[in-house]
Amino acid sequence: MLDLLAGGERAVVELSAPFRMSQPAISQHLRVLRRAGLVRMRPAGRRTLYRIEPAPLAELFVWAEPFRRLMDPSGHAWAIGSSQHAAAGRARRKADERKS
Repeated sequence: MLDLLAGGERAVVELSAPFRMSQPAISQHLRVLRRAGLVRMRPAGRRTLYRIEPAPLAELFVWAEPFRRLMDPSGHAWAIGSSQHAAAGRARRKADERKS
């Protein structure tokens, strides 16, 4: 859901489309994200739009920085979620499969 909101403001109906969940279930998830400070909402006519709140995510990355070495022992820059990281992971898995 955060990934969808990273693309901009969305209404509940837009957020529920990719999931096999009802709009009330999506609303419950959004309520949890709102309480955690990760999402903000604003009224827009008869709809409510949700958007990601970046500050808490920045705090999370600052907090997680000391643990980076556990994810990337070689000391490379954070690449979690990036296409480079995904491609490197696929290449490693293929190489491991060939060794087996």
